[in-house]
Amino acid sequence: MRDYGPILDVIRRHDRFLLTSHLFPDGDGIGSALVLAGALRRLGKDVRIWMPSPSPARYAFLDPTGEIRHWQSGMRGSELADRQVLIVLDCSAWDRLDGFGKMLAPLPLVRVCIDHHKSASTFADVALLDVTAPATAELVYEMMIETAGAELDLTMAQAVYAALVTETGGFQYSNTSARVLHLAARMLEHGVSADRVNMELNQRNPAHHIRFLACALQTLELGASGKMAWVAVGPDIFRETGASAEDTVTLAGYPRSIDGVELALMFFEDFPNSVKISFRSKSWLDVSELARQFGGGGHERAAGALLRMPLAEAVQRVTTAGAAALAESP
Repeated sequence: MRDYGPILDVIRRHDRFLLTSHLFPDGDGIGSALVLAGALRRLGKDVRIWMPSPSPARYAFLDPTGEIRHWQSGMRGSELADRQVLIVLDCSAWDRLDGFGKMLAPLPLVRVCIDHHKSASTFADVALLDVTAPATAELVYEMMIETAGAELDLTMAQAVYAALVTETGGFQYSNTSARVLHLAARMLEHGVSADRVNMELNQRNPAHHIRFLACALQTLELGASGKMAWVAVGPDIFRETGASAEDTVTLAGYPRSIDGVELALMFFEDFPNSVKISFRSKSWLDVSELARQFGGGGHERAAGALLRMPLAEAVQRVTTAGAAALAESP
């Protein structure tokens, strides 16, 4: 049984909350923030949601009133000086808050972390880290709805469902348990439309996104005797197609889908000497361990890292480490 007592005690003792998640927030980071915000308000709390960067357009339907704000360079901490508690969701590494984290660092906030990734982070005063949870939104739902008794509305239910879809790969990954499917079913019983969530998440790609995929996949390479595949996207592809970081979200799935590939890597450099890497594995390789070699982290089958170096150097270093990891196959 998970112990939500310490976090619920923080919630009982305070009134003004700030919620956030990692840079380039995904369906779980956004979904868990919206679920928690709704539940806290039902307990009479004052809540704001700020993200370190803009939310991808595919998740806009989860936030119909536009309550999520994003930090922009030049904003001052004084705008949030009245907040008492910071709750960081789906992220247990402070540096993944980027410039927003630097702005928040001096503020006298009680720091709470709720996450389901492997981490050795110690930034939080109170933390709930459970790698057995399929999604952070599941932890928030269990804590606030099942334990604290907050009322669930349709917007919150949709956010829970979207987070589960995102984190389980549409209920295809190994973290799709009976508990996940039962929870998803409860959200559907609450009025969530599975068809609409799928449409919003997967069927509203702009034309430039498809052009971006076509160009990015031209960079596909194989290594480690066909056990590793990667794509590496440089600034030229972003310029030519009008794409942005948001367009890379699904890219790593393509090299992973190749028969025989265990490790898939996606590199993209949208700013000089800033290379973001997605690590994906198919069946046995723990890519969170591989990502940690480069200052990143994540799950056994999906992880990420950021390297401050040219794209070619990042590709060489990471693929060398990847080949070494694959050589230790069970």
